Amino acid sequence: MRRPAGTIAVGIALAVFALLLASCTVGGSDVPSASASPPATGVPSPQAQEPAESLGTPGAAGCAPASPQRTDTVSGFPEVQGTANPGNTLYGLIMGDTPLRASNTTTKFVWRITGTGDVTVSVKRPDGSAGQLVWGPESHDDSTYLRPGDEWGTGVILNVAGCWEFVVRHGAAQASVYLLVTPPAAPAPKATPAPVPTSSG
Repeated sequence: MRRPAGTIAVGIALAVFALLLASCTVGGSDVPSASASPPATGVPSPQAQEPAESLGTPGAAGCAPASPQRTDTVSGFPEVQGTANPGNTLYGLIMGDTPLRASNTTTKFVWRITGTGDVTVSVKRPDGSAGQLVWGPESHDDSTYLRPGDEWGTGVILNVAGCWEFVVRHGAAQASVYLLVTPPAAPAPKATPAPVPTSSG
């Protein structure tokens, strides 16, 4: 009795499937399951970091000159480079507009410094007295700011015009940033109201 063509096709398909299944199970433990997850190592993958580069002439005490700046191509914020001891680097993002103007609002800075160990950030006011951080340094785990080193954030009130110095230490690494803060913007003059014409007679 002649079998229908459809029955023959189904039989061939089942035979091919059986052969494929057998080939996948050879060596059992060497073939991972499709639902298996990769083993967790507990160590996060290191972020790719941008190379160190010079943004200009290193800053010096008294802002002579001030630390070099540019606009960060990723965040759009001003970026400043510190004057570091040999073998180390410090970069920072100024989370606000420049030139900096004296005000009573908190300015946030994001720092990237090489080195290991504890981090300290000290501030020197234009008159040489010690400034005070509003908050920080706070460690940042994830970031799109990829300069060398670990990332930390600080907040400070720059309420006086002049040269402010930030000293960042990370173990043996040490660097200073010299920022020139300009006087507050002059208030806009009040508009003088136009005289009201008077009617005659």
